[in-house]
Amino acid sequence: MPLSGQVKQMFDAAADRLKSFYEGQRPYDPVDNPGGLRRGGNVVNFVPALSDVAEVGVGIGVLAGEVSQAANLVVDKTTAALAAADRAEGRKDDHHARLAPDPRTRLDR
Repeated sequence: MPLSGQVKQMFDAAADRLKSFYEGQRPYDPVDNPGGLRRGGNVVNFVPALSDVAEVGVGIGVLAGEVSQAANLVVDKTTAALAAADRAEGRKDDHHARLAPDPRTRLDR
């Protein structure tokens, strides 16, 4: 299940800033490079960048939890299906055993 609502909006915004706003190669300039981390940009942008890393981490945690739940559901359904198949196979074997003649009562001895 994908992220939804406010969690998705915050995740997307933080991920976008991390990908395209914060920049460590060029010097900080409030007009030309407001996301720069060099020459004083670390003072302005370091804490907000860490907050964005944390926000992306929260989104990843939510998704990981959903993936774990889905995987558990798959395991549960697979286990149930295998158990049902085993029960059906057992009934089939029982049915064949009842239909097969008892070798001790064969008339052609």
